[in-house]
Amino acid sequence: MNQPVFQSLLFTFIILMLCFTFESNAQLDNEYTHLDYSIEFREFLGHRLSQQDWAAEVGTDALLAAGANLKHKKLVGFIVENNETHWTLSYLGKRNFSQGIYYQIEVTTQGPVKQTFKDYSDKPVKLTDWQKSIFRASKTAMKTDLLLCSNNYNSVVLTLTLGETKYLYTYFLAASNKPNISIMGGHHRFILNADGKKILQHKAHTKSCLTSEIIGNSSALGVTHFNDTIPNELHIYMSYLYEMPVFVIIAEDESKWLVQEGKITAVDSEIDGSDQQSPNN
Repeated sequence: MNQPVFQSLLFTFIILMLCFTFESNAQLDNEYTHLDYSIEFREFLGHRLSQQDWAAEVGTDALLAAGANLKHKKLVGFIVENNETHWTLSYLGKRNFSQGIYYQIEVTTQGPVKQTFKDYSDKPVKLTDWQKSIFRASKTAMKTDLLLCSNNYNSVVLTLTLGETKYLYTYFLAASNKPNISIMGGHHRFILNADGKKILQHKAHTKSCLTSEIIGNSSALGVTHFNDTIPNELHIYMSYLYEMPVFVIIAEDESKWLVQEGKITAVDSEIDGSDQQSPNN
């Protein structure tokens, strides 16, 4: 996996309103609403964010290996769709007065399926209305006045069906091109309606911009969190991203939590910060 190449392409496309997407067809329990969600739902979202990140990365590497020109001047971003058994990664570019699919490949849990690579760059394929909605969600959210903590942002759109209604959970994730730097602040979550035109809710992950250096012998990250009463899906995402546990202290009640391997667990013992990074956000 060529991480530097993927990151370089990723940061280029962020400037062009890059959009990651993950579609879940799962019907969720009624208790999972778009305004108040449980620990289990936060774990669900965090896992999906991490799956999406992986599928986009390995799919991009496979497209490069297959000869796709991902520096094509007409490319504007990419989307990833999920249909239960695999992901479809599509790089989008200009097509008449809209967008079209230039390159595409399937990714399963075993990795990219090379035989599914398609090059439509000579005649881009028209997007479906649903694909347009997903791509539109990031553009709508980007119009909001945000706390920005990096020059580079990833956009992840999760398609969720809650009851009988579809929502687009759109995340803006502050990113660093330095592997030893973790950016803990400046992430955002938006909830939009199904056509991606209306923001129903916006929640900032932190109140300030904070970064932390991950030293060679670090075994965990530590953070004091001010914007929630329990850890959320972004703590899970960061645990997966940096491949280490995240210890979270909630500022409101000083409760202590461990986020590890996709799970959020309350802890009773004192958190030992001797080998952790400790930003406050």
